[in-house]
Amino acid sequence: MAQKVAAKKGKTIKKQAKNVSRSLIGIDTVFYILLLILVFYPPFFRGMYFEKEMFPTIALTSAVFIIWVSFKIVKKEPIVSTILDYAALSLVGAYIISTFFAVNIRASIGEVLRYFDYLFIYFMASRTVRDNKKIFMLLNVLVLSSFVVAIVGLGFS
Repeated sequence: MAQKVAAKKGKTIKKQAKNVSRSLIGIDTVFYILLLILVFYPPFFRGMYFEKEMFPTIALTSAVFIIWVSFKIVKKEPIVSTILDYAALSLVGAYIISTFFAVNIRASIGEVLRYFDYLFIYFMASRTVRDNKKIFMLLNVLVLSSFVVAIVGLGFS
C-alpha cells in the first residue's frame, strides 16, 4: 500500500515538473515574440534620432528586460556569462564614465540610455534565439521593418 502511494507521489511530481517546464517554454516563447516586436517597431519613430521618440521605446524595452531578468533569476540561469556579455557591459560602462566629463550632460545621458537599450536587446536576443529557425525569423523581422520604413518614407516624401 505504501509503495502505491509513493509511486503515485513520484508520478505526480514528474507531472508537475513537466507542467512547469512547459510553462517555462511558453514564457520563453512570449519573450521571443516581445523581442520581435521590440526589434520591429523602433525604426518607425523618425529613425530613432530624436529623444522624444526614443524614451517610450527605452522604457518599454527596460520593462520587458526587467521581467525577463526576473524570470531568469527564478530559473537560476546566469544573465552575464560570456566574454561578449562582459564586453557589452564594459561599453555601457565607458559611456557612463564619459557622462561625468561630458559638455552636454542631457545628450550624454540620452546616449547612455540608448546604449542600455541596445544592451537589453542584445541580452534578450542572445539568450532567447537559439536555433536557426528563430535566427531566420529575427533577421526577417529586421528586413521587413526596414522595408516597411523605406516604403512609408517614399510614400510620404
